[in-house]
Amino acid sequence: MRAEELQRLGLNKSEAKVYLALLELGSSSAGIITDKAQVSPSKIYWVLEKLLQKGLISYIIKGKTKFYSAASPQKLKDYLEEEKKEIEQRGKLLESMLPKLMRVEKAAEDKQEAEIFIGFPAMKNAYFTMYDSAKKGDEHLVFLRSAEEEGKPEAVLFFNRLHKKSMEVGLKRKLISQDTAEAWKLFRKGAYARRKGDEVRFAETIPEGINILNNYVLFMHLAEKPICVLIRSRQMADDYKQFFYKVWKKSKK
Repeated sequence: MRAEELQRLGLNKSEAKVYLALLELGSSSAGIITDKAQVSPSKIYWVLEKLLQKGLISYIIKGKTKFYSAASPQKLKDYLEEEKKEIEQRGKLLESMLPKLMRVEKAAEDKQEAEIFIGFPAMKNAYFTMYDSAKKGDEHLVFLRSAEEEGKPEAVLFFNRLHKKSMEVGLKRKLISQDTAEAWKLFRKGAYARRKGDEVRFAETIPEGINILNNYVLFMHLAEKPICVLIRSRQMADDYKQFFYKVWKKSKK
C-alpha cells in the first residue's frame, strides 16, 4: 500500500509513511522507524507525536528507550469519526461567527478612501486597481472625455492598452460620449472603432471623464499632464451608477 492512499484520509505524507512503516515493522524505536519510513530524523518525533494525538500509534518504554507500535487499521475508522465530529463542531462555530464576519465584510465595503494619480503611468495603476476588484461579467461604466481629448495619439495608445486589460478581465464596458460629429467619427470610423466588447452611445450633455466599476469611481482629466482621482466608496459608486443608467436610456445608439 502507498502512503498517498492514506493521505486521502487526512494524514499528511510523513504521518502516512510512518504509520505504514510501523504496521510492517511492529514495535520499533524512532531510529528504525526513521530509516524504514524515510522521514527526516529532525521530524520523526514531531510526526510520532502527531500520530499519538490521533490515537493511531502507542508506545512502551524499555529501559530508557521508547518503542512505538501502530494501532490496528480499524482505529482509522475511529479517527475519521473524530474528524467528522470536529468538522461538525467547526461548522456550528462558523454559523455562530458568520454574522460578525459579515459585519466586518460590510464595514470593509463601506470604507471610503481617495488617491490622486498624475501622468499616464500613474493613471494606469489607478485603472488596474479598479480592474483588480473586478471579475468576468462586471460592468465598467464610462462617461468619456471630449473626442478632441480622447483622440490624442498618446491618449489613444493609453486607452487601447486599458481596453486590452479590461478584455482580459472579461468586463462589459458601456461608454457614453458627447453627441458630436467628432465623437461619432472617433468611435464609428476612427481609432476606437474596432474595439471589441465596447458598447458606445451618445448624449448631448454629459459629465466628462468619469469611470464607475464596482465600488470605485474614477475622475479623469486629460490636461497637459493627465491626472485622475480614484475614490473607493460604495455609496458614491451606487449613486453614479444610477445616474449613468438614466443617461444611458436616453442616449443615442
